[in-house]
Amino acid sequence: MPLPAESLTAKSSDDDIKAAISESIRMCMEEGGREQDQCIAMAYSMARQATGKGKTRLALAHKGMMGEK
Repeated sequence: MPLPAESLTAKSSDDDIKAAISESIRMCMEEGGREQDQCIAMAYSMARQATGKGKTRLALAHKGMMGEK
């Protein structure tokens, strides 16, 4: 199952990254039957690889989505 995080590019905006990670997590859990922590790790890993952006940059783009402040 291709996930939205795989379609990101280095030019993807923070909003696009956030949406792709969120949708990838949802799809992974619903269609893949995996645990949330596994899906989060997969989505971030795919996004890092697709965008070339580091872990911190992705976390900042995604901040707030999982209830973080």
